Amino acid sequence: MPCATHSFTLNQSPGLIYVSVGDSAELRCIFEQIVKYCYTDATWQKLNLRTGKLTSVDTIHENTNRQHGDKTCVLTLNNLTKKDSGVYYCFGHYNKMAMIGNGTRVIVKDHSAPELSILHSLHVPDSPSVSLQCLVTGLVPTQVRVFWRIGENEYSGWTESAWTDNTDSATEFTRAHLSVPAEQWNEADEIYCFAEYGGKNISKSLLRSGA
Repeated sequence: MPCATHSFTLNQSPGLIYVSVGDSAELRCIFEQIVKYCYTDATWQKLNLRTGKLTSVDTIHENTNRQHGDKTCVLTLNNLTKKDSGVYYCFGHYNKMAMIGNGTRVIVKDHSAPELSILHSLHVPDSPSVSLQCLVTGLVPTQVRVFWRIGENEYSGWTESAWTDNTDSATEFTRAHLSVPAEQWNEADEIYCFAEYGGKNISKSLLRSGA
């Protein structure tokens, strides 16, 4: 005898939020079925991307979890700080079934502008190459493309991301690497690192003239 199945889903909106320190943000949890009471049918947890730890979101003292229409619960996060950055998940409860939303990434930024800095190893005679690093701070690694330009040529190199420290307020930064052949290093007047994000880009140059 075939077993009857029921599919209940919930979605979250938006998928990504940028907000400044001290501001508020609204996260929506949208159910397929009618929700009676958000305070019992929907709970929220935050995932710390650095530690992988899930913590419950306080919706009594610090934030609110209210109903909007028949199928939507809205979490309002107030007076945000950098430690509130993370991925927020809505957990739904319906007839003894549990569901989880697709998550909303919340990025809390201070008012500092993105910055680039270039580091390079000393060129040792007879060494076949020089190692370069471009540090990109103030931008989320998944939202930025970093590349290099030497003369008329563009290079991608390889990138990695890391955290500024081990606290809950830590932010990610991008570190881009490039190995430049010694001959090209000696001939280059300027080497540029570019960070491209949201239709804009910033750059930093390493002056080689007279080196």
